[in-house]
Amino acid sequence: MDPFVLEIPWRAPADAFGAFAESPFALLLDSGMGHAAGQMAYIAADPIRVLEVWPDDSADPLSAARALLAPYRWDRPPQSARGGLPPFAGGLAGLASYELGARLDRLPRAPQRDAAAWPDLALGLYDCIAAFDLAQQSARIISWGWGADGSGDVRVAQRRAEAMAVALAAPSPSRHADAWPRPAPYSTPTAYAAAAARVIDYIRAGDCFQANLSQRFDGDLPDNTTPYELYRRFSAASPAPFSAFWRGRGLALASNSPERLVRLSVGPDGLDAEASPIKGTRPRGVTRAEDNAFAAALLASAKDRAENLMIVDLIRNDLSRVCAPGSVRAPRLFELASFVNVHHLVSTITGRLRDGLDAFDLMQAIFPGGSITGAPKIRAAEIIAELEGEARGPYCGSILWFGVDGAMDASILIRTIACAQRGAVWRTRMRAGAGIVLDSAPQEEAQECLSKASAALSAYSARKSS
Repeated sequence: MDPFVLEIPWRAPADAFGAFAESPFALLLDSGMGHAAGQMAYIAADPIRVLEVWPDDSADPLSAARALLAPYRWDRPPQSARGGLPPFAGGLAGLASYELGARLDRLPRAPQRDAAAWPDLALGLYDCIAAFDLAQQSARIISWGWGADGSGDVRVAQRRAEAMAVALAAPSPSRHADAWPRPAPYSTPTAYAAAAARVIDYIRAGDCFQANLSQRFDGDLPDNTTPYELYRRFSAASPAPFSAFWRGRGLALASNSPERLVRLSVGPDGLDAEASPIKGTRPRGVTRAEDNAFAAALLASAKDRAENLMIVDLIRNDLSRVCAPGSVRAPRLFELASFVNVHHLVSTITGRLRDGLDAFDLMQAIFPGGSITGAPKIRAAEIIAELEGEARGPYCGSILWFGVDGAMDASILIRTIACAQRGAVWRTRMRAGAGIVLDSAPQEEAQECLSKASAALSAYSARKSS
């Protein structure tokens, strides 16, 4: 059956999500994850099933996810594709940690160094979601009323939609305006620069062309504050096209990512894939003239363009594993994307999935993203594991959804703060990285990490009360 659709009054998605902020497996896709970044936002909560795959599980995670979604497959009518239901109208959504890549390819699994273990994959199966059109400022709930056999019950669907509408209208939690203690770097810029120099040694030896090396920042949330409050401060400080909040069991993610991993759209002739890697960064300037100069320098930088092109070639190779011969192209290269704290270079790679393959095959081929590993991917990941020395967890993983019609969308979890509950305390961890190439200056790469981290760190500053 087609879903039950309930129009609801417009409300900012981040305000409407407040009632779900403490609910396990509630998910807010705040300002992206539609056909175009910034077009749609979604709230998913109260999943009817949950799939969690932990590091010591033997399950094949993508096969398990495919099997979970299969009974609910729905062929989108042409009128829906032209403007009926939103791109995500129910299905699977949640978190893929970086270490999922160790299950999908020959990537190493670095050791877990602390007590905050994260699942490799954590997905909810959602038969009732709220979709927000950010441009039109309209909102609606899509509800299927699914049973275990894949059938839908319109009465169940209506009851679930009406209950969600009540929760979405509840008052937002109050927020604190005071400054919070900032997370502290785990290592020094000197130590990071030494590790970057070691990457350059590997490049000279012919092991790789590029590796994305990160450093971490650790902290605690103040008493009587929540990860969702951190997210609200974070997203307000620096809006980004793939902002998201995910709540697990004793775990939470506040992500303000600017980067898409891959999108799969249902087109008239098949499934169309698009990846948008980011490589190349400059800080924003204090004055307009300085800002323009930084942007111009990035666009003119042979080093940054070469670094970007390496990742474009890597992703073209990844997509070619699952796309039709001759369909993989790079229609846009080295475009400037400007955010609150940084400028980036972004390229776009597209392809048409081969007949008989699906979104899970695409994830198998492309995850984790080349822009946050390096080239070649497996050797770069080995070097990262050696020099970082610990599991990344959510960092450079993905918040993603798999729709009932075969579409999917996935971010890359950079500019992301991971929160793990220890008793009454929420401990936070974030990482920021830089792509190291042969002509990198290690001290400059250490500073680039700090520039990227500054947006997240600014979330701990004092806020205006609301």
